[in-house]
Amino acid sequence: MKAMAAKGPPGRVMRPNRADDAPADGETVTAPERMCVICRRRFPKAGLARYVAGASGMTFDEEKTMPGRGWYVCSDTECRKRFAKFRPGVRRKKGVLCHRKK
Repeated sequence: MKAMAAKGPPGRVMRPNRADDAPADGETVTAPERMCVICRRRFPKAGLARYVAGASGMTFDEEKTMPGRGWYVCSDTECRKRFAKFRPGVRRKKGVLCHRKK
């Protein structure tokens, strides 16, 4: 991208409006993709369930807009069962549970 002459902080590159980045006629627009944390397959974001870690544990984020780290899970029943046991930040090392230091 080339720099545009516009008002702003010195040394900062001003970018064109997002409307300039819109696809031209005939180009396809792809939906955002996310990865299931269990099976590691990619799906359209709209087809996945999002969960967010909070003070009370994992919370289902129906509108996919809650702040915080979110995890996406696909609709496969096996993935849903395994996600019930999913504990972020806890790793297994040679059969022993280890907590990651923050």
